[in-house]
Amino acid sequence: MFLAGWQITAQDETDKKLLDIDRQINEIIAQKSKQFQARLDTINFRLKQGNLSPEDAEFQKKQLAKHYAEDLDYAIYKLTKDLKQVAKGRVAIDSTVNQDAGYTVHQIQLNLRHQRDYTVHKNKNTYAYAYFTAGLNNILTHDDPASLEDTPYGILNSRFFEMGIDWKTNVIHHRLLLKYGFSLLWNTLKPSGNKYHIMENDRVMIVEHPYHLSRSKLRSLWVKLPLALELNLPEANRQHLRLSAGVYGKIRYASKQKITYYEDNERHKQKIKGNYSIPAINYGLSAEIGGTTWSVYVNYDLKPFFSTRPGNLLNLGVKFEL
Repeated sequence: MFLAGWQITAQDETDKKLLDIDRQINEIIAQKSKQFQARLDTINFRLKQGNLSPEDAEFQKKQLAKHYAEDLDYAIYKLTKDLKQVAKGRVAIDSTVNQDAGYTVHQIQLNLRHQRDYTVHKNKNTYAYAYFTAGLNNILTHDDPASLEDTPYGILNSRFFEMGIDWKTNVIHHRLLLKYGFSLLWNTLKPSGNKYHIMENDRVMIVEHPYHLSRSKLRSLWVKLPLALELNLPEANRQHLRLSAGVYGKIRYASKQKITYYEDNERHKQKIKGNYSIPAINYGLSAEIGGTTWSVYVNYDLKPFFSTRPGNLLNLGVKFEL
């Protein structure tokens, strides 16, 4: 009898908690719905007055709906988490609470699948994701972008590719995130004209090749360790905007030069390994700006790319998060 009475009391307490959480969720939903409707009425009024075209009005309505869904998810995230924890200890709950709360939790989980990087990712404070980046790189001398006009390397032919894994950890309300990880970075520099790299007296030099070159490129492979802070800025007219800034360190794993030339109508290939006066360790600054799963990506080495030549490496590309 004691155990039966204790069980009934525990079930009543669980029911009260579930009802209280459900009430708070419904209150927030009602409040956000009023806000949403008020902004929707404003758009409809501007459309009726002729201040908006039907196409612009439709676009603003869709963006408003996205923003409302994001704002609602963030507002009731903790309550839905508490709801699921309490529900674990209760096999059968009131049908009304079960239907309403279950529908709310399902909708939040559904929304989060389509907003992978907003506020919470899979209900975790820390999560990992893979990414790859591709773009252009070149040597910038004297910290002056205008120096790219005098670079010995082709602007469009010198490229980089990066692939890696990052972790993001919530710092402040899932708006400010700490980002860290590791990656493999391939930098390729292709001299303009018929030139290639040589080592002379422990100095790297770019000289004219005696034969016609069909390919000349210097490639280096790095292990990179980035660290950055990311700021999420939800806006009414877009899903959300991400800003990121940080630092990185990188360790050179390998470097080699590949050249292909013709001599007496015969094609010759060479792969020459060496350090080419490239430091074993480098470091720099990074920045990103973009949307949910993509961003424009900039890296700038603070240490010269060659220890015996002036000029720091600048990377500019597009990053895709998977």
